Amino acid sequence: MMLVVPRIEQYSQNAAISFYKSKTTEDCYIDTYGFKSYAHYFYAKMPLHSNPRAKDENWLLTGDTDKPVYIVTKINKQAKFEAAHPHFNLIKIKNGFCFYEYEKLPRPLPTGKAHPYFKEGELVRLTNINTTKK
Repeated sequence: MMLVVPRIEQYSQNAAISFYKSKTTEDCYIDTYGFKSYAHYFYAKMPLHSNPRAKDENWLLTGDTDKPVYIVTKINKQAKFEAAHPHFNLIKIKNGFCFYEYEKLPRPLPTGKAHPYFKEGELVRLTNINTTKK
């Protein structure tokens, strides 16, 4: 029996576990949708979050979070999840799991501060800034 369990885990959960392990150094929220698991707490080595809303699934799925949010769901819940939460981006599908990412919403620049690339009050998504000069 002891020899069978690790092999079953590789086939049934390896994609999710690998994903959780890849997020160990990132300051983010990870949760599951449509199934229960404690694997993300263990393999992602998630610390206790200082934000009390971190345990609120509704806030993680629809709120204005202070960190990136990653959701793992099984492939049979993909259509339901995407219909309910279109603001999440599908990162990948592997071994029956779907992996989604939701970054913080773009924020207006603070008023009164000049920025070399954007006008005051313009919405900016910092991950899409190209600072190379042509």
